[in-house]
Amino acid sequence: MKDSPDDQAASLIWQHWSNGTTLDALPTPLRPADMHHGYAIQARLPSAAHERCVGWKIAATSAAGQNHLRVDAPIA
Repeated sequence: MKDSPDDQAASLIWQHWSNGTTLDALPTPLRPADMHHGYAIQARLPSAAHERCVGWKIAATSAAGQNHLRVDAPIA
């Protein structure tokens, strides 16, 4: 579904990224309710950019990094 909130959020994020503008926050209806939806938005970014994904960045791979970001596992 091309007009899903996750697709709309990815499109909005990509518009700001490609224009070099900032986005203080996603509009309330587009905000991910949980990590699952956050990753779903991330997965739609290549489509919004009309590009293909060739890899992932992994963050918070150490205990110190996880503590700093207040997470309990690495983040893709």
